[in-house]
Amino acid sequence: MKFNKVIINLKYVKKTLKIIGLVLSILALLFSMSEHYGVWDRLRGTNYLLDVYARLETSYADVDRIIYPYDPAWKPLLHLIYRYSSADFPKEREPKCIGRGQATAAFKQDLGKGKMTEWTAPSTPFVILYKEWPVVGAVNPEDYRIVGSIGDLKNWIQQDKNEFNFKIHNIFFGVLSIAVACLLI
Repeated sequence: MKFNKVIINLKYVKKTLKIIGLVLSILALLFSMSEHYGVWDRLRGTNYLLDVYARLETSYADVDRIIYPYDPAWKPLLHLIYRYSSADFPKEREPKCIGRGQATAAFKQDLGKGKMTEWTAPSTPFVILYKEWPVVGAVNPEDYRIVGSIGDLKNWIQQDKNEFNFKIHNIFFGVLSIAVACLLI
C-alpha cells in the first residue's frame, strides 16, 4: 500500500514539474518578447535615458539640454550617474539639475528640403549642477560636478541594459534548465 502511495506521489511531482517547466518556458518567451518590444525599457526608465542622450548629443537642434528633478528621466539618470560615474559627489547637497557642457566639437550639414544632420563629439562633458538654473552669479567648482561625457552616458545606458538582461536571462533560463533536468530524472 505504501509503495502505491509513493508511485502516486511521484506522478503528482512529475506532473507538477511538467507544469512548472511549461510555465517557466512561457515566462521566458514572454520576457524575450517584452524585451524586444521595449517593455522593460519603459518599466525601468531606459527610454527616458535614451531620450536624454539624444537631446544631449545635439548641438544645433532646438531641444532642452537641461534635466530637472520633475523630469521623468531624473531618477533613472541619477541612478545611472551614481552607479557608473567616478566623480566625487557631495553628500550634503542635493542636485538641482543635470546638463551638458559646451560641445568640444560639433558639425551640421544641410541635407536640403528642410532636413539636417548633425554630430556632436562624444567627449562633450555633462554635469550635475548644485545651483538653480539659470544660474545667477558665478558658478564655483563646488557648485557642479563633471560626471562624464555624452559618450560615457551612451556606454552607461548600454552597460545597464546588458547587466539587466544578463541577470534576468540567466535567472529565467537557469531555473528553466533545472526544471527540465528534473523532468528528465
